[in-house]
Amino acid sequence: MEVIMRNLAIFSLLFLTSCVFNRVKHERKIPLVVYHYEDSQEAYGITESYERGKFIISGWTLEGSVFPPHCLLMKVDREGNIVERRIYDELEGHCGFIVKSPEDGGYFVENGKYLVKLDGNLNHRWRQVFQSFTFLNIVDQFTRIDSGRYVYALAKGTYVRAVMLDNQGNILRTTDMRYREGVLTFSSVVEALEDGSIVIAAEYQDTITDTSGIYIAKLNPRLDTVWTRVIDLRSIYGYPVAKVMFLTHLNDGSLIAGALILRRTMNGFGAILKLDSLGNVISEFNFDGDGDAISIINSATRLSVGGFVVEAKILGVGIFYTTFIRFDDNLNIVWRRDFTDREVGSSISYGQVIETSDGDLAFTGYYPTTDDIAFMMLDRETGEPLIWSTPDW
Repeated sequence: MEVIMRNLAIFSLLFLTSCVFNRVKHERKIPLVVYHYEDSQEAYGITESYERGKFIISGWTLEGSVFPPHCLLMKVDREGNIVERRIYDELEGHCGFIVKSPEDGGYFVENGKYLVKLDGNLNHRWRQVFQSFTFLNIVDQFTRIDSGRYVYALAKGTYVRAVMLDNQGNILRTTDMRYREGVLTFSSVVEALEDGSIVIAAEYQDTITDTSGIYIAKLNPRLDTVWTRVIDLRSIYGYPVAKVMFLTHLNDGSLIAGALILRRTMNGFGAILKLDSLGNVISEFNFDGDGDAISIINSATRLSVGGFVVEAKILGVGIFYTTFIRFDDNLNIVWRRDFTDREVGSSISYGQVIETSDGDLAFTGYYPTTDDIAFMMLDRETGEPLIWSTPDW
């Protein structure tokens, strides 16, 4: 029962940022494009396509009033125009993370318990069953190591599992990592480094010592364990970790991990940790005490020029807003851009931010005002929006 109540509290916190009480007709421009359809649709992932300046958005739709929802993929250009929109009747449930497979010019996309392969024209080729994908809206559970090898991470209760796949979805190797008895693991994320090694981070709860934090493991390219670390974040913040949100690395070899810290039911804040190459905490940044009642850092993207950008959902004093923050390698803020719900017509939930090959930022997420998908383009150097639209709803 404790675990059930805890999960309910987490998901209540996550969905709180999606609450909208009134739908208001917009008569002015907003700094994003909203794809408005009568039926519900949501976005979880985005990747740049093989055509420069075009993007693939992955999510789900209830179009046609069918249930359960079905996988939805949209190709859009950098102005937000829809180039192609595909609904997959054979893929029930959402499509979450999406990753290129340049060996054959196709894509991998997660679809519930399935890993789905698409060709370059977004045609469904095959799917493989992989049980127990955890927290399916996280888009970085699956990563490409090098040509023909991919790894996904699963938190499976008492241990964390890393699975290496080839380009056809065949399992090449599996490694299970256990901390010790009495420890439960939950959300997990994975990051591939330039040398082919893998780092996996998972939320853990120690039922014996009542500690809570992040379990981190580094694996070599063969999935042999190099080292493991346990970071007790309860001792740092005084509250338990509710979810591990993202993991990335910087050009200097350090790691950046994001977590949701739960103060109490319906009340939490986002935290960012900088770790050295051995998983030791160097510095941290958090929203607690920033005047924000609730803050959730949803995703992050490493920048080719150094540093990284995070996208967060924040409830301030009586207002929701979507925030993008660019950090340098030392967690100093380079710029912060807040989009209030009044400015864009809604706070935007879930989603993912990426750096484009043109050096800008692309973002997609869920637009709760009209129950639709939103797309944004931002200037990497300033955070200013690059596209605008005038909604007709």
